[in-house]
Amino acid sequence: MKMKTKRFLTFLTLVFVELVASSCGVGKDTATGDGKYSSEVSLYFANADYNDIGSEKRMITCDTRDSLPEAVMNELIKGPVDTNLRAAIPNGTSLGGIETADLTVTVDLSREFLTYDGDNAKSAELIARYSIVKTLCGLDGIDKVVITVDGKPLLNSQ
Repeated sequence: MKMKTKRFLTFLTLVFVELVASSCGVGKDTATGDGKYSSEVSLYFANADYNDIGSEKRMITCDTRDSLPEAVMNELIKGPVDTNLRAAIPNGTSLGGIETADLTVTVDLSREFLTYDGDNAKSAELIARYSIVKTLCGLDGIDKVVITVDGKPLLNSQ
């Protein structure tokens, strides 16, 4: 039991070090000819073992620069195209809303976000949270992510 706890704490430490060390806003942004906004974004998904994340780049087009976080979250919920990656967010999860203020984005997800099963349920939830935070902090103007489920702050692992 002590070895599992040590590994888990090491994993959490690495996750938070990675979050602190990651650079924000490294995408390529362009205005399209039809008045839309397009940005190349790194989306982060679970690896095959659900013990780490990997990224894939996508060009995401939306109506305005301000609507980019919502478009990015919708792509993250859809899951990866890369067959070596797995969806980190549970099936059936929907985006209830998203708000950005003062470099903080608040993401409201449906209760399906909390439906993790199996032996790795706790780590799967952490990977899902990490994928959301890492993806959204990669956008210009976002330094902090708050996740809510049905409008209630998600503070501790369920």
